[in-house]
Amino acid sequence: MSSAAQIAYAPCGFLDQRDAIAAEVMSRMFAADMSLRDAQDRAEMDKYREDIGFHILYLAEAIAARAPGLFRNYTDWVEDVLNGLGFRTDQLQNCFRIIAAVLQERDYLVDADIAVEYLNHAITRLGSPKDATISSLDTANEPAQHMLAELLACRRSKAFEIVEKAEANGLPLADIYLQLFQPALREVGRLWQQNKISVAQEHYCSAAIQLMMGRLAAKIFSSKRNGYTIVSACVGKELHEIGLRMIADIMEASGWETHFLGANVPTGDLVAMVRDTRADALCLSVTLTSNLFHLNEVILAMRAETDLQHVKIIVGGYPFILQPDLWRTVGADGHAPDAASVNRICLDLVEQ
Repeated sequence: MSSAAQIAYAPCGFLDQRDAIAAEVMSRMFAADMSLRDAQDRAEMDKYREDIGFHILYLAEAIAARAPGLFRNYTDWVEDVLNGLGFRTDQLQNCFRIIAAVLQERDYLVDADIAVEYLNHAITRLGSPKDATISSLDTANEPAQHMLAELLACRRSKAFEIVEKAEANGLPLADIYLQLFQPALREVGRLWQQNKISVAQEHYCSAAIQLMMGRLAAKIFSSKRNGYTIVSACVGKELHEIGLRMIADIMEASGWETHFLGANVPTGDLVAMVRDTRADALCLSVTLTSNLFHLNEVILAMRAETDLQHVKIIVGGYPFILQPDLWRTVGADGHAPDAASVNRICLDLVEQ
C-alpha cells in the first residue's frame, strides 16, 4: 500500500453519544431487574455504567474498522471475565438486547442498523461452547516455562538467573526476546484473561521482564548501524508498551537507529518527532481495540504532512492479529504480526 492510499476506517456515527446511551441502557436494566438495583451502591452503579460504555465503545470501533471479529473477540473476553466475577451470561445478553433496543429507537443514529446486527450475533454466540485458548508456551520451551513459573511465584532473581544462563550459553539477544520474553508475556495475558492470575501478578511479570530487557539494552545498542531510522510509539491512551519496546530493541539490535517513545504519545508530538529525527519508518502499536480511533488520528495526521509522505507506517498489536487485513483499513503501509518479522517487513518497505 502506498502512502497515498485511502483510509477506509470511518468513525462510528453513535460513538459521540456513548455516555448518554450507556446511561439509558443502565436505567432500563435496573428498572427491569430489582436484584441489580438492590445489590449495588453508588460506586458500583458508576462502574456498571462504565462497563456498558465499554461495550458500546468496542462495538463502535469494530463497526468503524469494518471488523465484526473484533467485537466477537471482545464479547468472548467479557463473558469470561464477568463469569469469573459471578455475573451470569444471560445478564450480559440482556444488556446487549437493551443496547440494541436503544439504538433502534434512535433511528437517526448513523450505523445503528449495523450495530444491531453485531449485537444480535453476539447474543446468539454468548453462552455457546468456544474453542479453548491454547497456551503460547511450547512444551519444549523449558527455559521460558521455568522463567515464567519463577515470575508467577514472585521469584524475580531466579527468573533473572535463567535468562543469564541462556545468554551465557550463547543465545543471541534477539532470540532471548523471541524465545523467552515474547511467549512468556503472551502466556501471562492468556492466564489473566482466564482469571487464573491476578492483575497484580500480571503487572509483576511485565515489570520484571521490562527490567530484564533494560539489563540487556547496553549490549543491544552496540550493534552496527544500517543507516535507517525508525520511531515507535503507542497511540492515544494506549498504555501497553512492553511489546513495542521489545520490537524497538530488536530493531536496534538489527542495526536501526531507534527512537522509542513509549505509551500515550500525543499526535502532534509524535509527528514532530518523526520529522525531527528524519525517520524512514514509524511503528505504531495498539493492544486494545478501543484505541483504534487514536491510531486513525495519527495516520491521518501523518498523511496530511507533505514532507512526510516517504515515511512508511507499520502497525501491530492484538487487533491486527485478530483481523489480518485491518492494517489496510486504517491506511498503514504494512503489518508486523510479531517481533520476529518486524525487521524484515520494515526493510522491505523502506527499500522499495
